[in-house]
Amino acid sequence: ILVRAHDWREIDRQEAKRGEQLTWKLAMWGSERERRMLSRIQRFPSFQEWAEAHEISFAEAPSLRKGPGKGLTYEKALAGKKRLTFENLRNAESIFSMSQLPYELLPEELCYVRERGGRKGFEICEPPHIIVDVGRRFAVYSDEYCIPPAGQIALHGKDPSLLKALAAYLCSSVARWFQFFVSSQWGVAASIARQADLRLLPIPLASMATDTIGQLSATYDELQKCQQRALPNDARSQDLKKSLEEQVLNALELRPQERDLINGFFDGPWQLIKGKFPAEAVDAAEPTDIREYCLTLRRELDEYLLERGVRHQISAAFNDKQVCLTIEGKRTSGAIEPAIHNWGNGQSQSLKRIAERLRQEHSQLVYFEKSLYFYERGRMWFLKPRRRIEWNVRQALLDADDLIAELLAGHD
Repeated sequence: ILVRAHDWREIDRQEAKRGEQLTWKLAMWGSERERRMLSRIQRFPSFQEWAEAHEISFAEAPSLRKGPGKGLTYEKALAGKKRLTFENLRNAESIFSMSQLPYELLPEELCYVRERGGRKGFEICEPPHIIVDVGRRFAVYSDEYCIPPAGQIALHGKDPSLLKALAAYLCSSVARWFQFFVSSQWGVAASIARQADLRLLPIPLASMATDTIGQLSATYDELQKCQQRALPNDARSQDLKKSLEEQVLNALELRPQERDLINGFFDGPWQLIKGKFPAEAVDAAEPTDIREYCLTLRRELDEYLLERGVRHQISAAFNDKQVCLTIEGKRTSGAIEPAIHNWGNGQSQSLKRIAERLRQEHSQLVYFEKSLYFYERGRMWFLKPRRRIEWNVRQALLDADDLIAELLAGHD
């Protein structure tokens, strides 16, 4: 068993006593940066508040039963209606059109329903509405009557343009990111977010101008048309998805660091939920990954010492297993391009010997793998494994925090 040193988290005893689920979610998959960002996004109205103000109702899909039976009411009007099945959608994402969702015509023997709280729950089946996957893989706007699968969520409203803009937001990475951290189940049991989690989601649409909502709605509309033409992954669709994501991030006024935090979450911790550790997470990072990491690290370090006029020169030398960064401050006006290169055989052997010593053996074949910082003649050296999961933009932000903390501790 190999335990990475930066995977350890310390939790204050008093915080643990409060028993808040976010404490443990952040300890497992987040950081202090995620905590601050969650708080910042919550300046927008919650979905619960926003939906009430815009006459949008939401509920789980009605649970149909095979009848007749005790306590069941027969709903003749449902016979022959379209009932979505969500079959064969295990790995489906980025669905925008109803044409991509499998369905069946409801037979009469399944047109029985048990009332819940005096309501039958069919209001959300009326168009216009949005079908929201509980796994937050997609949110599909529809202008036709359809019944979502039991347990799934649907939203019903009156304004098609507003609903399409909302569907666009629910499809975004930031909405999925927020729902993951507030969900009590996602990452632990089933990968789902329930109604209660949706109620907490901050909605930025209230602060958008009418023409901005119209633009978001139009982009979503174009994506629907692409999928209806069976072109879900063509160049036009990819451009529209990027545009949709950018519009949402701009609406939330997210800074570059916050955007990196979200993108890096899905490239990093997201890969490890429910005990998974996919092979690609431990594959060797490509030079392009290392360069992107270095650019983010440079930006953070440069901003920290911006008032002193110091820019950072970063060099990354790598072999098959390790990467060694050298970081040196320079007094110059412009940003310095990182240098990425393969290290020669002699130096690779040096890296290998250092890496072996960084693995501290314990009983029962348990090891701790540590990263290494040290300083020499005004340079900072930083050695860490070349695994892909270590070289995304989010990890660059966290490593920058550690390096700056080292500087503040007086190691410069």
